[in-house]
Amino acid sequence: MRKRMSRILSILMASVLVVSAGSVVRAEEFNEPEAQETLQAAEAESVEAEPAEAEPVEAEPAADAEVTEEGTQEEDTGEETDADLQENAEEVLAQKEESKLESASEAEEVLDTEGVRELLAGGAAVVKQNDIVVNHVSTYKQLEYFDKNPEQMVICSIIRDLSDSFVSFCKSVSLPKGTIELAVSNIQQSGCSVEFGVYSDAQMNNRISSYGYVTQGDTRSIICNIPKDGSYYIGVKPSTSIPERQYYAVALIACSYSGQDRAIKNKERLVIGQKDGGTVNYVKYKATQTGYLKTSTDTSSKMVKITLCDKSKKALSGETLASEEPTYGVKKGKTYWIKLKNPWSTSAGYYTFTLNNGKVKESKAGKSQKKAVTIKKNKNIKGWIEAGKKEGKQADWYKFNLTGKKSVKIYMKGGTNDKINVTVYEKIGSRTRKIGTRTVNNNFNNIIPSRGKWSKGTYWIKISRGTAKSSGYYTLKWK
Repeated sequence: MRKRMSRILSILMASVLVVSAGSVVRAEEFNEPEAQETLQAAEAESVEAEPAEAEPVEAEPAADAEVTEEGTQEEDTGEETDADLQENAEEVLAQKEESKLESASEAEEVLDTEGVRELLAGGAAVVKQNDIVVNHVSTYKQLEYFDKNPEQMVICSIIRDLSDSFVSFCKSVSLPKGTIELAVSNIQQSGCSVEFGVYSDAQMNNRISSYGYVTQGDTRSIICNIPKDGSYYIGVKPSTSIPERQYYAVALIACSYSGQDRAIKNKERLVIGQKDGGTVNYVKYKATQTGYLKTSTDTSSKMVKITLCDKSKKALSGETLASEEPTYGVKKGKTYWIKLKNPWSTSAGYYTFTLNNGKVKESKAGKSQKKAVTIKKNKNIKGWIEAGKKEGKQADWYKFNLTGKKSVKIYMKGGTNDKINVTVYEKIGSRTRKIGTRTVNNNFNNIIPSRGKWSKGTYWIKISRGTAKSSGYYTLKWK
């Protein structure tokens, strides 16, 4: 996303470096190329019209010759002097500017917005003139599309004549909870620096979250926190004192990252709009498979704390860091909420979240030691532990027999949000004795070896949750 915004900022910078000549009325325009070209044209025309130089001939002063203060006479030859040419050129320009003012008074803007529009991304980008359009991003698919096709984002050109009574400009927009990124370029020829941001009022007195300002010829971007769904105002206004008969023109991109509570599909990747530390977001999922639910975020947000909740948002698990990719045992058809809490601020204004709901075809297991199911050597056994059930209410029991004294290895692979216990028992005479318990964590792939060789006889393996809030799935075998 940083790469896309870098490309967008490059487009903005390139698009606002020049404004077509004559697009605004300013006192200093007589120093600009258009005025110089007019003067040069007038001078060239006068040279072509000037007759060839003749031999000097003494003549009596004309009757209409003027007498100077020194008493000498100055002849009126009818030819234009340099002062006359300058005066005529300035008169031509003055008439032209007067015509511009008259036509501008009938239009909404003094400036030629079409010229600025054509400068934006060479006409390739989608452009809105004197409007503010928000580009909305809710999924990683949308984010990726704009990364690859930044020219498809709507860029807005805001052009204001500072002699107009409507110097500031804002637009009411509907925004979801989350964040919004604003990028603004101010053209070099603007008469002032510009403040921009998100506001709660049309007068732009009350800012929401952070704001920014950008000087002439520069480009800046900011991330604003949007605390809840609602109507807000995005706007720009002068941030410095301004001379009369000036203007400013900016290019603006607004990109909203949704932080709304919303549903997610299996294997879908959502964008979670979040800036301030401690922000809580919820994602809803209806399980399509009985088995495991593995969750993860992108690398920039591994400190996000994830909690599995029921349909009423009541916690079924404890908090687990996203870096551990917490995995839960879920049941097909049940609705769950995943709570996401980031204790840190997010400089990008968003992070991504995804989940994978995989099916576990559960092998037959006993629910008590007496009902333990015998498993053969080297055979994979699959099981799951459902989230939300009380500790001790769900355990899977298996057993195997050794025909002679030998070393044993128990293989455990799977995932959990916390801990899963693997407890082994052996039969001693008419009773059983606990050999030991191994705890596996998070996404595990463990080998549990016997200490020395075990004697001939019957052994039991009990798989159970390690804490009251643990759940997940596993694959088990022994050899």
